Amino acid sequence: MAGTVTAMLPDGRLHLQDGPIDLIIGLDGTRAAVAEAARRAAAAFEGLLAGLAAELPLLRRPVGVDPPPLRGPVARRMAAAVWPFRRGFITPMAAVAGAVAEEVLEAITGIPGLLMAHVNNGGDIALFLAPGQVLRIGLVPSLERAAPEGLVRIAAADAVRGVATSGWPGRKLLPRHRGCGDRSGRDRGAGRCGGDGDRECGRRGPSGRAAGAGRQPRPRQRPRRAAGHRRGRRAAARRDRRGAGRRRGGGREAAAARADRGRAAAAAGRDAHGRGAAAAAGLLTRPPRRIA
Repeated sequence: MAGTVTAMLPDGRLHLQDGPIDLIIGLDGTRAAVAEAARRAAAAFEGLLAGLAAELPLLRRPVGVDPPPLRGPVARRMAAAVWPFRRGFITPMAAVAGAVAEEVLEAITGIPGLLMAHVNNGGDIALFLAPGQVLRIGLVPSLERAAPEGLVRIAAADAVRGVATSGWPGRKLLPRHRGCGDRSGRDRGAGRCGGDGDRECGRRGPSGRAAGAGRQPRPRQRPRRAAGHRRGRRAAARRDRRGAGRRRGGGREAAAARADRGRAAAAAGRDAHGRGAAAAAGLLTRPPRRIA
């Protein structure tokens, strides 16, 4: 495959890369099933980017009242993913990463002996779980620490077949929801979803917003200063006041010392004046000397 990178990573995962598309594929099952899945995934990946590039002008247009006339399987999958949200401004490109992951995953799910597969396209992950299989996913709330601080357990009996993380802290869409307007599809099995892919899910989230509706951006607010920051500023102000008081006190002490020195000098001057006056009086009362 010209221009395509195909490699097995040291941990056994498959790496497929072509231009901006970078897939990491995890496979679990019999040795023959894993080898066949890797071969099929590489075959499905070939020419995928070129097909998307050929329809890029249509994929960048907002979805209107009529479905866009797309021909490629990945492009049609992208349009189907965003179709329930066409009342707002959205283009099929919102689902490009998930659609690519789904397309490659679909090519390997029917292999006998394959127990589990996950296709990660830059953070949008499509999942396959055979009956009885369970996948554990670590949650990383802070990219600075880059360490899992939570765990999600997805079983084959669950409706979830995708994980969307590439838009953090925004939102991305995965095409396959098992008929649910909510992109995760997790509530269909619990009876809280109408199951109509063309209608937004009626489930309400913790904030009271419909799950299928896109989140509105929050207005930017000035960050609140922490209590420790305020306490630090008050302590610095107190230190400044004490320093100013010490400076004023030092000025008064210096002035008093100068006054004491002035008084001492005046007293010394008076003493010298007294001694001079006494000496002058002695000269006046001394008998004059004879001059030969």
